[in-house]
Amino acid sequence: MKGYLGFGSVAHAAEVGAPIQAREVAAPVFPSGYGRDPQLVDPQSAPWRSTLTPTQRSLLKPLVDTILPADGGAPEASALKIDNKLDEWLSAPYPNQVADAEVALPLLDALGERDFASLDATDRDDLLTTLSEEGFGVDTVVQLVAGLYFTTDQGAALAGFVGNEPRAVFEGPPSETIALLEERLDAL
Repeated sequence: MKGYLGFGSVAHAAEVGAPIQAREVAAPVFPSGYGRDPQLVDPQSAPWRSTLTPTQRSLLKPLVDTILPADGGAPEASALKIDNKLDEWLSAPYPNQVADAEVALPLLDALGERDFASLDATDRDDLLTTLSEEGFGVDTVVQLVAGLYFTTDQGAALAGFVGNEPRAVFEGPPSETIALLEERLDAL
């Protein structure tokens, strides 16, 4: 293999009779960098703009808080900024997110037409049930909100998630989990 100057090494250059000249070498220059690396694990904002209308956007907070209200030690969904995360998800240009937006945006429009934000908690629950029965994608939005909620640090802790931690020994799943799985499999 030939090196940068066409010789494999200084020793090789000497073997083939090439003249080796001493030269001054400048001190190495290290680049100062191009800025900070992007925060990809928990970015502060999406690289795309929101595509929701102002009315749709205004319904996200009451919607996510209706789906996951504060309960005991668990904060309501908007306290974990799930409304912002849902906006980013529904505005994303990727095929799965576009498909979710095609389901969620008509639901948001229907909520806006029925003044969802001004309803009390019971009436909001009733309206979501009615819209679900009418074929709006309530189940899809509930799954999105729950997924976004339980992938936050606080949500994962509330769910008892203990993954991503080194362990000296894995003793297998808890007996309660195995019993529940066996019960569900027997039901099939």
